[in-house]
Amino acid sequence: MRALNQRIKELEKKVEELRDYKAKWEGHIELVRAQSGSSDRDKQIA
Repeated sequence: MRALNQRIKELEKKVEELRDYKAKWEGHIELVRAQSGSSDRDKQIA
């Protein structure tokens, strides 16, 4: 049971890391789109 709880904590940490990574790249994509002058229509397609 202890090993299971440890694994759950490891996975929860990994999920949080992946959420941070996703947020970073979503922000980067928005910045690139803004710099390229993409319209709102283009954002909906992507």
